[in-house]
Amino acid sequence: MDHSFRRFLQKDLRVLNQREEQDLQRKLDLLDKQHRFTLRLLQQRREALVKEKRRVVMVKTCEPKATVNIAMREIRAQTSERSCRLLSAEEEQRSVSAPVRRRGNIHSSISLLQMKNIARIDKISEKERALQKQRDREEGERKRRVQMEETHSRVTEFIQRLRDRKHQEEEQEKPP
Repeated sequence: MDHSFRRFLQKDLRVLNQREEQDLQRKLDLLDKQHRFTLRLLQQRREALVKEKRRVVMVKTCEPKATVNIAMREIRAQTSERSCRLLSAEEEQRSVSAPVRRRGNIHSSISLLQMKNIARIDKISEKERALQKQRDREEGERKRRVQMEETHSRVTEFIQRLRDRKHQEEEQEKPP
C-alpha cells in the first residue's frame, strides 16, 4: 500500500510539475515576445531620434542665422522708409519754419534694439527647448533601460527557477 501510494504521489507530482512547467513556459514565451517587441520599439525610437537630431542640427546651423538676417534686413528697410518719410516731413516743416523733432529716429533705433533682443531671446529659448527635449529623451532612454534591465532580470530569475525545479525533479526521481 505504501509503495502504491508513493507511486500515486509521484505520478500526481509529475502531472503538477508538467502543468506548472507548461505554465512557466507560456510565461517565458510571453516575456520573450514582450522583450522582442520592446527592442523593436526602442530601435524605432532610436531611429526617430537620430532623424530628429539631424533635423535639429540642420535647423540650428541654418535657420537662426537666416531668421536673424532676414529680420535685420526688414528692420533696415523699415528704418530707411521711416527716415525717408521723416526727411520729407522735415522739409515740409522747414518750409513752414516749425521746430523739428527727431523723435521718430529714436523710436526706430529702439525698435532695432528690441528686434535684436527678441532675436537673442528667441535663440536662447530655442536652446533651452532643445536642452529640455534632450533631457526628456535621456530620461525616456533611462526609463527604457531600467525597464529592459528589470525584464531581463525577471527572465533570468524565471529561467533559474526552471533549472532549479528540473534539478529537484531529477533528484526526486533518483532512487536513494
